[in-house]
Amino acid sequence: MLKINVMLKIFVVAVITVGAFLSANKLYAVPVGLYEVSDFSSYNRGLTLGSAVDAGDITTIGGFNALQLSGDNEYVKTVGGIAGFTYQSDWSWMTIIKSDQLANYRVFMRGKAWADRVGDFDLRVEPGEDTMYTWHRAPYWENSSATDSSINDTALVWLAGTYDYSEKKSTLYVNGSNVGEFSVFPMDDSINSNPVNINGQWAENAYGVGNIYGEGDFSIVQLILSKSLFSASDLQSAYQCGDYMQSDGNTWLDFRVESAAPVPEPATMFLLGSGLLGLVGFRRRLRRK
Repeated sequence: MLKINVMLKIFVVAVITVGAFLSANKLYAVPVGLYEVSDFSSYNRGLTLGSAVDAGDITTIGGFNALQLSGDNEYVKTVGGIAGFTYQSDWSWMTIIKSDQLANYRVFMRGKAWADRVGDFDLRVEPGEDTMYTWHRAPYWENSSATDSSINDTALVWLAGTYDYSEKKSTLYVNGSNVGEFSVFPMDDSINSNPVNINGQWAENAYGVGNIYGEGDFSIVQLILSKSLFSASDLQSAYQCGDYMQSDGNTWLDFRVESAAPVPEPATMFLLGSGLLGLVGFRRRLRRK
């Protein structure tokens, strides 16, 4: 009898643990057809997708799942802000994209139109000029730009930026190669609650602009933000291996698209439990004989 009670307790704990694990990991994933859009960092941040995003916007490029964004109703936005991301700290971003247009566009921006705050930053790309632009509000807007022919590749491109707090230095990378270093004043974003928006600046239909301001036409594989410095060797390795930048304890956001994993239905869990209980009962009957 004692062994049966122990087995029952183990089963109950296992079911609760598995259920909690599945719930925690699927809590904020947004389904898009047979895929899910989610934050792979430990923060598991909630994301909002534009109303026009659908299964037809997900394609496979170079072995990656990519989300194609185009126009005012196709975007990805964090539900909340990331206050304190740049405050008295090193920080980095890296994105894997494929450009589908020749005009200037924003890949992402932390900020809100007509409600800018210290600590806002963005990445803009001008493929026709093979140029990337980054802006930092610290406390006024500061621009850094770099030119590299890979920016206009028809394949994927790995773009990155790091900020060394102690040296007050911003460095830009294309496919793991250092393409420019710039002096940027530190940004105190400790009270900045602005969201991160992929495909433009969050405008919230202000002044007739629509949901986003400065939308583009491009496919994105990953956007990762880290409260540490990405090393040149790590960035080069990610590009050469054709891989994601991997999350760690310092990652504040890791946007990706993954194939939706099947989650056991409650009925399946019940059948599993019933089967285990049946085995327990069967063993009891065998022992009585």
